[in-house]
Amino acid sequence: LNWLLNVYDPQRTGFVRVLSFKLGLVVLCRGPLTEKYGVMFSLAAGSDNKDTLLDHRRLGLLLYDCVQIPRYLGEIALFGGSNIEPSVRSCLMKSTQTSGNEVNVLQF
Repeated sequence: LNWLLNVYDPQRTGFVRVLSFKLGLVVLCRGPLTEKYGVMFSLAAGSDNKDTLLDHRRLGLLLYDCVQIPRYLGEIALFGGSNIEPSVRSCLMKSTQTSGNEVNVLQF
């Protein structure tokens, strides 16, 4: 619990988003990476449906929460800094969806 608070509530404001808490638990759990990625996608999308898509905002929240871990470990520079916007745009550009503004679980 202390590690989750250190990562997602470093100022100890007493507030941790539910998505952040769940993603932190997924990262700490043992299991295959592909399964973890699927669970993380489902959590961010808010649905277990295989046809669910992540839009720009939800993908940004997922990447933001994931980047908090290397930030806490002092390794944020190795991951391109804390600006996740270029990563979100790059991921959405590679999307094969007709709109180009969403990504599905297989593309993730």
